[in-house]
Amino acid sequence: MSHPILLVAAREIAVRFRSRAFRVTTAITAVGLVGFIAFAALRGGQHHEYEVVRTPDVSAVTLARLGALGEALDAEVRAAEVDTREEALAAVRSGEVDLGIVGSGEVIIERGLANGDTSPRARFLAAAVEVIRTQRGLESAGLSPEAAAGALSAAPPKITSLKPAPPENRGRASALVGIVLLFLMINGYGLWVSAAVVREKTSRLSELLLVTVKARELLTGKLLGVATLAFGHAISLGLIGIVARIVAGGNVLQDFNLTLASVLWPVAWFLVGFALFASLYAAAGSMVRNPEDSNASPLFAVLMLGYISASTLIASGEPSTYHYVLAWFPLTAPFNMLGLIGIGAVPLWQALASLGLAVVSVPLVLWLAGGIYATAVVRTGQRVKWHQVLRPGGFRRTPA
Repeated sequence: MSHPILLVAAREIAVRFRSRAFRVTTAITAVGLVGFIAFAALRGGQHHEYEVVRTPDVSAVTLARLGALGEALDAEVRAAEVDTREEALAAVRSGEVDLGIVGSGEVIIERGLANGDTSPRARFLAAAVEVIRTQRGLESAGLSPEAAAGALSAAPPKITSLKPAPPENRGRASALVGIVLLFLMINGYGLWVSAAVVREKTSRLSELLLVTVKARELLTGKLLGVATLAFGHAISLGLIGIVARIVAGGNVLQDFNLTLASVLWPVAWFLVGFALFASLYAAAGSMVRNPEDSNASPLFAVLMLGYISASTLIASGEPSTYHYVLAWFPLTAPFNMLGLIGIGAVPLWQALASLGLAVVSVPLVLWLAGGIYATAVVRTGQRVKWHQVLRPGGFRRTPA
């Protein structure tokens, strides 16, 4: 005879697989992932072309430097000559020209650049303005256009670094993908657990199940079944994403800096993070009176805190004390420690210690959630307050 926990887990998996919502959601996420990868590959493979008009007094050296700039940005720069400033204005205003250059003192663009704009066009325009500015500055100092170009092509100085450079592509891409998947999977499947508990409580199905299964066994089996589905879903999305990227002509190992560690860290943090949050989501679900009630807002706030702080950490690459503190708190560590690992800001022993602390906290959270679940799930038709289940003696055993 199978263990009650395994029986409950198998029942949870079977119920989910028979659900049309589960199948539709899985298909939509797979199609969305393939579409995103195809769109990224299409955008990444675009060859950019920029049209430039210039007045006759723009030096040939400046035009040559703009052409070299286009080669550096993997783009083609085509320049045409106009006689007057008014003609340059009209060409840019028509939208057919990206840049107008009047002598060495004016650059005309159709729309100003927003702060933080890193699009290919914005990078080209900003670099072109800098090329013209430096060329003009040297020429105004008395250098000929050729001498100015020679001064700007001088060899760079020798660089002496006191510390070795970080590894190339420090794993930000794989860490960011892992953080996004962690958030989506933990929140999505955590809500599934909560909804299942609410449904069983309001339909009084949980009372029937508790006749033969202990409350903690019922909760553990439910978490195990949903975790198996979530883990399988994540693995499927990963494989679909890898195949789609290969078909699109990308190099998965190079694009995401994939190594064994970059795969194992997100997996480990997913298992720990799901165990922590899903347990608390289940406890919150057992306390509501009807499906319209919600008791999980504080949990979602903590989840968002971990996700947003880790995302900003990956974007900036500069950790603060705030990020290090969150990396040691079990509920936010799955996101922030993964971010610190991705940018290479923590040694291996600290990453392992944070993971170990989170693993140790899992049984404690399961025990707490199990006590809340056993107390609240049998109180049908009433909303249970947190102080009622967290006060001393608030846990009540439910007979098997």
